[in-house]
Amino acid sequence: MELLQKPVTITVFPLKRPPTPPNPALTRQFTTFVKFLRVMGRCPLTIQPHLRQGGKVEYVFKWCNLPFICSLSATLFISAICVVSLLQNGALGLQLFSTGETFPHPSGTNNPESIKILQMAPVTAIIVLSFEIISIIRIITDYIIAWVKSPDLANWLNRWNSIEDEIEEWCGTGNDKKPSISKFQYNLTLYYVILPSLVFGTLIASGEFDLKYPLNCIRILAYAYAGVTCFGLEDTKAIIMFKWVEVGFEMILDHLTSNPATAINTSKLEQILIKIRSQADHCGQYLAFQQLLLILVTIYISASSLFAVVTILSGPVGDSRAEFMHVAMIGISVGMNIAKLYFKITVAVWISKVVVKSLGICDRDRS
Repeated sequence: MELLQKPVTITVFPLKRPPTPPNPALTRQFTTFVKFLRVMGRCPLTIQPHLRQGGKVEYVFKWCNLPFICSLSATLFISAICVVSLLQNGALGLQLFSTGETFPHPSGTNNPESIKILQMAPVTAIIVLSFEIISIIRIITDYIIAWVKSPDLANWLNRWNSIEDEIEEWCGTGNDKKPSISKFQYNLTLYYVILPSLVFGTLIASGEFDLKYPLNCIRILAYAYAGVTCFGLEDTKAIIMFKWVEVGFEMILDHLTSNPATAINTSKLEQILIKIRSQADHCGQYLAFQQLLLILVTIYISASSLFAVVTILSGPVGDSRAEFMHVAMIGISVGMNIAKLYFKITVAVWISKVVVKSLGICDRDRS
């Protein structure tokens, strides 16, 4: 009873929010996107811990291991789906498999409005049908380029480990702030790849989707969503690589602006800047052929699409749902290609401004 009547003193400790953990190394932040590329068959690199620094990872191209087999399987599957879709009710007008219980008859043969549009403008018909052929050729070409240049990508990524170490050593122990690109990668992948794939993949699949042919439905869904996703993957990887170069210069710029009175080791700074600029040069060499091919395809599709739209609208077909759908799909395709090209140019210009600003401050501090 005395114990029950005795007051109990309770000490309430103030709740302290745990400190925010520092951002991981740049190479570790890239692992999620590498795994996404691996699922789509675009990156057969193996992720392994760094030998000397536990917070970092290394990327290695190895033959016949699990990441290699997963990427190869995805590459063969998506490429086969694209080729089969082109040969079965595709733009070539071929029938790889006989129509019947498994595959339906071509939808174009049952749509008199579409037939009328294509008959009244045969040149436009050839242009519109060539879009699918060129798109599939581009998807397969991107796969070949990605596989051939995978060792170069691994070397480019691994060099950032030593650059990041040198920047941390140059900044000193008082600088615990590390850059974060995880959120940028997430938002870019979501809005540049996943959401457009869901929207345009659904539009493409809805035209031929019929539950009476379940095997054909699987082919259509895989072709629509995987095919559209492939269009944005290489662009996304290129923009993220640009972002890495920007982050490298921003780390230097942030330290210089936040510590204006601190004595700076200019020789060490010059070595770091040379290495970052070398990474920018290697990035350009890695992306040059693929981006040049993309620009040529964008120019062809945009110019041909405008010609097709003008031809369809000025023809004697008249107002019809088929005409509206043709014009809408062509217009959306042109808009998306131009918007993607403009976005990449904007990112490149912004990175150039950051580089010029960083070099200007470095020259000022050196003098």
